[in-house]
Amino acid sequence: MTRFVSLLVLMVCFACSKQPASIPDLLGSFPAAAIGEMDPDMTEDAWRALARGEASGQWKITANEGKRMKWHQEETGADMVVGVYVSKKGSVVVVQSINQQSIITRLWEKSGGGEWTEQMLPEATNDEFVCESAKLPDVLDLEGIDPNYLDIELFADSMIYSANNWKFLTEVSNQFQSDAGLEDGYVQHHIVWVYGDEGWKKRLAEEDGFQPLTRMKARVVEDSPDGPGIDAFDCPQGVTATASTELASPDGRYGVNKVLDGDAASGWAVGEGGIGAWLEFKVTEDFVIGTSYQIGNGLTRSKELWRANNRVKLMKVYVNDRAVARVELRDTDQPQSFWIDAAWKKTPLEIQRGDRIRFEIEEIYKGDRYNDTVISYFVPTGNCG
Repeated sequence: MTRFVSLLVLMVCFACSKQPASIPDLLGSFPAAAIGEMDPDMTEDAWRALARGEASGQWKITANEGKRMKWHQEETGADMVVGVYVSKKGSVVVVQSINQQSIITRLWEKSGGGEWTEQMLPEATNDEFVCESAKLPDVLDLEGIDPNYLDIELFADSMIYSANNWKFLTEVSNQFQSDAGLEDGYVQHHIVWVYGDEGWKKRLAEEDGFQPLTRMKARVVEDSPDGPGIDAFDCPQGVTATASTELASPDGRYGVNKVLDGDAASGWAVGEGGIGAWLEFKVTEDFVIGTSYQIGNGLTRSKELWRANNRVKLMKVYVNDRAVARVELRDTDQPQSFWIDAAWKKTPLEIQRGDRIRFEIEEIYKGDRYNDTVISYFVPTGNCG
Protein backbone atom coordinates (compact mmCIF):
# COMPACT_ATOMS: atom_id res chain seq x y z
CA MET A 1 0.00 0.00 0.00
CA THR A 2 2.85 2.39 0.88
CA ARG A 3 4.55 1.67 -2.48
CA PHE A 4 1.26 2.34 -4.31
CA VAL A 5 0.76 5.74 -2.59
CA SER A 6 4.38 6.71 -3.33
CA LEU A 7 3.93 5.77 -6.99
CA LEU A 8 0.71 7.80 -7.15
CA VAL A 9 2.40 10.86 -5.61
CA LEU A 10 5.28 10.49 -8.07
CA MET A 11 2.85 10.35 -11.02
CA VAL A 12 0.97 13.43 -9.79
CA CYS A 13 4.22 15.38 -9.30
CA PHE A 14 5.43 14.37 -12.78
CA ALA A 15 2.14 15.52 -14.31
CA CYS A 16 2.40 18.82 -12.43
CA SER A 17 5.90 19.37 -13.75
CA LYS A 18 4.57 19.16 -17.31
CA GLN A 19 1.92 21.83 -16.80
CA PRO A 20 2.80 25.27 -18.20
CA ALA A 21 3.46 28.01 -15.70
CA SER A 22 0.73 30.59 -15.10
CA ILE A 23 0.82 33.73 -17.23
CA PRO A 24 1.85 35.99 -14.30
CA ASP A 25 4.63 33.52 -13.40
CA LEU A 26 5.89 33.42 -16.98
CA LEU A 27 5.93 37.20 -17.26
CA GLY A 28 7.45 37.44 -13.80
CA SER A 29 10.44 35.43 -15.03
CA PHE A 30 10.76 37.53 -18.15
CA PRO A 31 13.82 39.84 -18.48
CA ALA A 32 12.03 43.15 -17.92
CA ALA A 33 15.15 45.12 -18.84
CA ALA A 34 14.47 44.22 -22.49
CA ILE A 35 11.11 45.99 -22.27
CA GLY A 36 12.82 49.13 -21.01
CA GLU A 37 14.65 49.26 -24.35
CA MET A 38 11.29 49.42 -26.12
CA ASP A 39 9.76 52.02 -23.80
CA PRO A 40 11.95 53.75 -21.18
CA ASP A 41 8.83 54.52 -19.11
CA MET A 42 8.31 50.79 -18.49
CA THR A 43 10.29 50.07 -15.34
CA GLU A 44 10.91 46.58 -13.97
CA ASP A 45 8.60 47.26 -11.01
CA ALA A 46 5.85 48.45 -13.32
CA TRP A 47 6.28 45.36 -15.52
CA ARG A 48 6.03 42.99 -12.55
CA ALA A 49 2.92 44.75 -11.21
CA LEU A 50 1.18 44.80 -14.58
CA ALA A 51 2.03 41.13 -15.10
CA ARG A 52 0.14 40.41 -11.87
CA GLY A 53 -2.85 42.37 -13.18
CA GLU A 54 -2.18 45.47 -11.08
CA ALA A 55 -1.95 49.06 -12.33
CA SER A 56 1.36 50.81 -11.66
CA GLY A 57 1.96 54.55 -11.65
CA GLN A 58 0.98 56.04 -15.02
CA TRP A 59 0.46 52.57 -16.49
CA LYS A 60 -3.17 51.40 -16.53
CA ILE A 61 -4.62 48.07 -17.67
CA THR A 62 -7.01 48.52 -20.59
CA ALA A 63 -7.46 44.83 -21.51
CA ASN A 64 -6.70 41.57 -19.78
CA GLU A 65 -7.71 38.39 -21.61
CA GLY A 66 -5.31 36.09 -19.77
CA LYS A 67 -2.94 35.42 -22.66
CA ARG A 68 -3.27 38.92 -24.10
CA MET A 69 -2.93 42.12 -22.13
CA LYS A 70 -2.91 45.78 -23.09
CA TRP A 71 -1.51 48.56 -20.95
CA HIS A 72 -1.76 52.32 -21.43
CA GLN A 73 0.63 55.04 -20.27
CA GLU A 74 -1.58 58.00 -19.44
CA GLU A 75 1.08 60.71 -19.56
CA THR A 76 2.65 59.85 -22.93
CA GLY A 77 -0.35 58.14 -24.55
CA ALA A 78 1.76 55.08 -25.36
CA ASP A 79 0.35 51.55 -25.33
CA MET A 80 1.98 48.20 -24.76
CA VAL A 81 0.39 44.93 -25.89
CA VAL A 82 1.66 41.58 -24.61
CA GLY A 83 0.72 38.20 -26.05
CA VAL A 84 1.72 34.95 -24.32
CA TYR A 85 1.67 31.67 -26.24
CA VAL A 86 2.36 28.33 -24.57
CA SER A 87 2.75 24.81 -25.96
CA LYS A 88 4.75 21.66 -25.25
CA LYS A 89 7.58 23.20 -27.24
CA GLY A 90 7.93 26.10 -24.84
CA SER A 91 6.65 29.57 -24.13
CA VAL A 92 6.68 32.69 -26.27
CA VAL A 93 6.12 36.31 -25.28
CA VAL A 94 5.43 38.86 -28.03
CA VAL A 95 5.53 42.52 -27.00
CA GLN A 96 4.33 45.54 -28.96
CA SER A 97 5.24 49.09 -28.05
CA ILE A 98 2.86 51.54 -29.70
CA ASN A 99 3.25 55.31 -29.79
CA GLN A 100 2.46 58.12 -32.20
CA GLN A 101 5.73 57.66 -34.11
CA SER A 102 6.03 53.91 -34.46
CA ILE A 103 4.97 50.38 -33.59
CA ILE A 104 7.75 48.02 -32.48
CA THR A 105 7.11 44.27 -32.21
CA ARG A 106 9.63 41.88 -30.62
CA LEU A 107 9.47 38.19 -29.70
CA TRP A 108 11.16 36.11 -26.98
CA GLU A 109 11.06 32.35 -26.49
CA LYS A 110 11.69 30.42 -23.29
CA SER A 111 13.55 27.18 -23.81
CA GLY A 112 13.32 24.02 -21.72
CA GLY A 113 16.30 25.23 -19.72
CA GLY A 114 14.42 28.30 -18.58
CA GLU A 115 16.37 30.85 -20.62
CA TRP A 116 14.58 33.64 -22.44
CA THR A 117 16.12 34.43 -25.85
CA GLU A 118 14.97 36.95 -28.43
CA GLN A 119 13.94 35.37 -31.74
CA MET A 120 13.07 36.63 -35.19
CA LEU A 121 9.38 37.06 -35.92
CA PRO A 122 7.94 34.23 -38.08
CA GLU A 123 8.82 34.77 -41.73
CA ALA A 124 6.45 35.33 -44.62
CA THR A 125 6.52 36.91 -48.09
CA ASN A 126 4.55 39.76 -49.62
CA ASP A 127 3.05 37.59 -52.35
CA GLU A 128 1.14 35.63 -49.70
CA PHE A 129 -1.05 38.69 -49.10
CA VAL A 130 -2.12 39.40 -52.69
CA CYS A 131 -4.45 37.61 -55.07
CA GLU A 132 -3.02 35.05 -57.44
CA SER A 133 -3.34 37.29 -60.50
CA ALA A 134 -1.57 40.28 -58.91
CA LYS A 135 1.90 41.47 -59.77
CA LEU A 136 3.98 42.99 -56.96
CA PRO A 137 5.64 46.37 -57.47
CA ASP A 138 9.43 46.23 -57.50
CA VAL A 139 9.82 47.68 -54.00
CA LEU A 140 7.66 44.83 -52.57
CA ASP A 141 9.01 42.01 -54.74
CA LEU A 142 11.32 40.73 -52.00
CA GLU A 143 12.26 37.39 -50.46
CA GLY A 144 10.95 38.50 -47.07
CA ILE A 145 8.69 41.23 -45.71
CA ASP A 146 9.65 44.83 -45.11
CA PRO A 147 8.11 45.54 -41.67
CA ASN A 148 7.27 49.07 -42.81
CA TYR A 149 4.50 47.56 -44.97
CA LEU A 150 3.24 45.14 -42.33
CA ASP A 151 0.62 45.41 -39.58
CA ILE A 152 0.89 42.92 -36.70
CA GLU A 153 -1.97 42.33 -34.28
CA LEU A 154 -1.83 40.14 -31.18
CA PHE A 155 -4.77 38.03 -30.03
CA ALA A 156 -5.20 35.63 -27.11
CA ASP A 157 -4.74 32.57 -29.33
CA SER A 158 -2.92 33.87 -32.40
CA MET A 159 -0.86 36.56 -34.05
CA ILE A 160 -2.00 38.09 -37.34
CA TYR A 161 0.07 39.67 -40.12
CA SER A 162 -1.81 42.02 -42.46
CA ALA A 163 -0.59 44.13 -45.34
CA ASN A 164 -0.64 47.81 -44.42
CA ASN A 165 -3.14 48.74 -47.10
CA TRP A 166 -2.29 52.42 -47.36
CA LYS A 167 1.46 51.88 -47.80
CA PHE A 168 1.08 48.68 -49.81
CA LEU A 169 -1.43 50.02 -52.31
CA THR A 170 0.35 53.36 -52.66
CA GLU A 171 3.40 51.52 -53.99
CA VAL A 172 1.24 49.51 -56.40
CA SER A 173 -0.54 52.63 -57.64
CA ASN A 174 2.73 54.53 -58.07
CA GLN A 175 4.42 51.83 -60.13
CA PHE A 176 1.51 50.90 -62.37
CA GLN A 177 0.16 54.46 -62.63
CA SER A 178 -3.33 53.29 -61.73
CA ASP A 179 -5.41 52.58 -58.66
CA ALA A 180 -8.11 50.73 -60.62
CA GLY A 181 -9.42 47.68 -58.78
CA LEU A 182 -6.98 48.04 -55.89
CA GLU A 183 -9.39 48.86 -53.09
CA ASP A 184 -10.95 45.42 -52.70
CA GLY A 185 -9.35 43.27 -55.40
CA TYR A 186 -5.59 43.29 -54.77
CA VAL A 187 -4.91 42.25 -51.16
CA GLN A 188 -6.71 38.94 -50.63
CA HIS A 189 -5.23 37.39 -47.47
CA HIS A 190 -3.90 38.00 -44.02
CA ILE A 191 -1.67 35.49 -42.24
CA VAL A 192 -2.77 33.84 -38.99
CA TRP A 193 0.05 32.46 -36.85
CA VAL A 194 -0.67 29.92 -34.09
CA TYR A 195 2.04 28.70 -31.71
CA GLY A 196 1.81 24.93 -31.23
CA ASP A 197 3.86 21.95 -30.16
CA GLU A 198 6.03 22.23 -33.28
CA GLY A 199 6.40 26.00 -33.13
CA TRP A 200 4.66 28.58 -35.29
CA LYS A 201 2.16 27.34 -37.86
CA LYS A 202 0.52 29.65 -40.38
CA ARG A 203 -2.64 29.69 -42.45
CA LEU A 204 -3.98 32.19 -44.94
CA ALA A 205 -7.37 33.77 -44.19
CA GLU A 206 -9.31 35.82 -46.72
CA GLU A 207 -9.80 39.52 -46.08
CA ASP A 208 -13.36 40.70 -45.44
CA GLY A 209 -14.73 42.42 -48.52
CA PHE A 210 -12.27 40.89 -50.98
CA GLN A 211 -13.75 40.76 -54.48
CA PRO A 212 -12.54 37.81 -56.63
CA LEU A 213 -13.63 39.75 -59.71
CA THR A 214 -11.71 43.00 -59.98
CA ARG A 215 -14.08 45.93 -59.44
CA MET A 216 -13.26 48.69 -61.92
CA LYS A 217 -14.73 52.17 -61.42
CA ALA A 218 -15.68 54.51 -64.21
CA ARG A 219 -14.53 58.13 -64.27
CA VAL A 220 -16.19 61.16 -65.84
CA VAL A 221 -14.64 62.21 -69.16
CA GLU A 222 -13.94 65.93 -69.31
CA ASP A 223 -13.45 67.74 -72.60
CA SER A 224 -10.30 69.83 -72.81
CA PRO A 225 -9.86 72.69 -75.30
CA ASP A 226 -6.27 71.56 -75.84
CA GLY A 227 -7.12 67.86 -76.11
CA PRO A 228 -8.11 65.67 -79.04
CA GLY A 229 -11.81 65.64 -78.09
CA ILE A 230 -14.00 63.38 -75.97
CA ASP A 231 -14.73 60.91 -78.77
CA ALA A 232 -11.33 60.99 -80.51
CA PHE A 233 -10.52 57.39 -79.53
CA ASP A 234 -14.01 55.91 -79.87
CA CYS A 235 -14.15 52.87 -82.17
CA PRO A 236 -17.79 52.00 -82.87
CA GLN A 237 -16.80 50.70 -86.30
CA GLY A 238 -14.70 47.93 -84.73
CA VAL A 239 -17.55 45.92 -83.19
CA THR A 240 -21.07 44.67 -83.66
CA ALA A 241 -23.59 44.65 -80.79
CA THR A 242 -26.21 42.14 -79.69
CA ALA A 243 -28.35 41.98 -76.56
CA SER A 244 -30.45 39.58 -74.53
CA THR A 245 -33.49 41.83 -74.95
CA GLU A 246 -34.48 45.33 -75.96
CA LEU A 247 -37.47 47.60 -75.44
CA ALA A 248 -39.84 47.57 -78.40
CA SER A 249 -40.54 50.89 -80.13
CA PRO A 250 -42.18 51.75 -83.49
CA ASP A 251 -39.03 53.37 -84.88
CA GLY A 252 -36.52 50.99 -83.26
CA ARG A 253 -34.87 53.79 -81.30
CA TYR A 254 -34.20 51.50 -78.33
CA GLY A 255 -32.44 48.71 -80.21
CA VAL A 256 -28.99 47.61 -79.09
CA ASN A 257 -27.26 48.97 -82.21
CA LYS A 258 -28.24 52.48 -81.14
CA VAL A 259 -25.44 52.51 -78.56
CA LEU A 260 -22.97 52.75 -81.46
CA ASP A 261 -24.54 55.63 -83.41
CA GLY A 262 -23.59 58.57 -81.19
CA ASP A 263 -27.17 59.90 -81.04
CA ALA A 264 -28.18 60.94 -77.52
CA ALA A 265 -31.87 60.79 -78.49
CA SER A 266 -31.72 56.98 -78.77
CA GLY A 267 -29.98 54.08 -77.04
CA TRP A 268 -30.36 50.52 -75.84
CA ALA A 269 -33.26 50.17 -73.41
CA VAL A 270 -34.68 47.23 -71.49
CA GLY A 271 -37.86 47.02 -69.43
CA GLU A 272 -38.72 45.61 -65.99
CA GLY A 273 -35.66 47.08 -64.32
CA GLY A 274 -33.12 45.43 -66.57
CA ILE A 275 -31.37 43.31 -63.93
CA GLY A 276 -29.81 40.31 -65.68
CA ALA A 277 -30.09 41.81 -69.16
CA TRP A 278 -26.88 41.92 -71.16
CA LEU A 279 -25.26 43.66 -74.08
CA GLU A 280 -22.45 41.98 -76.01
CA PHE A 281 -19.85 43.35 -78.38
CA LYS A 282 -18.06 41.20 -80.95
CA VAL A 283 -14.77 42.52 -82.27
CA THR A 284 -14.87 42.55 -86.07
CA GLU A 285 -11.63 44.36 -86.94
CA ASP A 286 -7.94 43.98 -86.14
CA PHE A 287 -7.99 47.14 -84.04
CA VAL A 288 -6.32 47.50 -80.64
CA ILE A 289 -9.59 47.70 -78.72
CA GLY A 290 -11.71 45.82 -76.22
CA THR A 291 -10.22 46.60 -72.81
CA SER A 292 -11.37 50.25 -72.48
CA TYR A 293 -14.77 51.84 -73.12
CA GLN A 294 -16.75 55.05 -73.11
CA ILE A 295 -20.40 55.14 -72.09
CA GLY A 296 -23.36 57.51 -71.84
CA ASN A 297 -25.30 56.09 -68.89
CA GLY A 298 -29.05 56.62 -69.01
CA LEU A 299 -31.22 58.37 -71.57
CA THR A 300 -29.08 61.46 -72.02
CA ARG A 301 -31.38 63.26 -74.48
CA SER A 302 -32.46 65.59 -71.65
CA LYS A 303 -32.04 65.98 -67.90
CA GLU A 304 -35.73 65.21 -67.39
CA LEU A 305 -35.60 61.93 -69.32
CA TRP A 306 -32.30 60.99 -67.72
CA ARG A 307 -33.87 61.33 -64.25
CA ALA A 308 -37.10 59.59 -65.30
CA ASN A 309 -35.43 56.34 -66.43
CA ASN A 310 -33.12 53.89 -64.68
CA ARG A 311 -29.36 54.04 -65.14
CA VAL A 312 -26.83 51.23 -64.80
CA LYS A 313 -24.87 51.05 -61.56
CA LEU A 314 -22.96 47.77 -61.76
CA MET A 315 -22.13 45.44 -64.66
CA LYS A 316 -20.46 42.05 -64.69
CA VAL A 317 -18.02 41.63 -67.58
CA TYR A 318 -17.34 38.42 -69.52
CA VAL A 319 -14.82 37.78 -72.28
CA ASN A 320 -15.78 34.75 -74.36
CA ASP A 321 -18.10 33.63 -71.53
CA ARG A 322 -15.37 33.92 -68.84
CA ALA A 323 -16.08 36.43 -66.07
CA VAL A 324 -13.18 38.89 -65.84
CA ALA A 325 -14.35 41.96 -63.89
CA ARG A 326 -17.14 44.13 -62.56
CA VAL A 327 -17.59 47.75 -63.60
CA GLU A 328 -19.19 50.37 -61.35
CA LEU A 329 -20.65 53.34 -63.23
CA ARG A 330 -21.33 56.77 -61.79
CA ASP A 331 -24.83 58.22 -61.64
CA THR A 332 -24.27 61.10 -64.06
CA ASP A 333 -25.41 62.07 -67.54
CA GLN A 334 -21.85 63.05 -68.44
CA PRO A 335 -19.70 60.69 -70.57
CA GLN A 336 -17.75 58.11 -68.57
CA SER A 337 -14.80 55.90 -69.39
CA PHE A 338 -13.51 52.70 -67.81
CA TRP A 339 -11.19 49.71 -68.26
CA ILE A 340 -12.10 46.06 -67.77
CA ASP A 341 -8.53 45.05 -66.86
CA ALA A 342 -6.20 46.32 -64.13
CA ALA A 343 -2.65 47.43 -64.90
CA TRP A 344 -1.29 45.41 -61.96
CA LYS A 345 -2.36 42.02 -63.34
CA LYS A 346 0.43 39.52 -64.06
CA THR A 347 -1.13 38.60 -67.39
CA PRO A 348 -2.75 41.50 -69.27
CA LEU A 349 -6.10 40.85 -70.89
CA GLU A 350 -5.75 40.66 -74.67
CA ILE A 351 -8.74 41.08 -76.95
CA GLN A 352 -8.54 39.85 -80.55
CA ARG A 353 -10.75 39.85 -83.61
CA GLY A 354 -13.67 37.49 -83.07
CA ASP A 355 -13.69 37.85 -79.26
CA ARG A 356 -16.96 38.58 -77.46
CA ILE A 357 -17.21 41.02 -74.54
CA ARG A 358 -20.46 40.82 -72.60
CA PHE A 359 -21.78 43.34 -70.04
CA GLU A 360 -24.51 42.02 -67.74
CA ILE A 361 -26.52 44.48 -65.63
CA GLU A 362 -26.37 43.59 -61.92
CA GLU A 363 -27.47 46.82 -60.19
CA ILE A 364 -29.24 50.01 -61.27
CA TYR A 365 -29.88 53.57 -60.17
CA LYS A 366 -33.68 53.93 -60.00
CA GLY A 367 -35.47 56.43 -62.22
CA ASP A 368 -38.12 58.83 -60.96
CA ARG A 369 -40.92 57.65 -63.28
CA TYR A 370 -40.11 54.58 -65.37
CA ASN A 371 -38.65 51.16 -64.71
CA ASP A 372 -36.80 51.05 -68.04
CA THR A 373 -32.98 51.01 -67.98
CA VAL A 374 -31.20 52.89 -70.75
CA ILE A 375 -27.67 53.23 -72.12
CA SER A 376 -27.49 55.98 -74.75
CA TYR A 377 -23.95 55.47 -75.94
CA PHE A 378 -21.47 52.64 -75.42
CA VAL A 379 -18.34 52.04 -77.51
CA PRO A 380 -14.88 50.52 -77.18
CA THR A 381 -11.98 52.97 -77.25
CA GLY A 382 -8.44 52.54 -78.44
CA ASN A 383 -6.45 52.51 -81.68
CA CYS A 384 -8.83 52.19 -84.64
CA GLY A 385 -6.13 52.64 -87.27
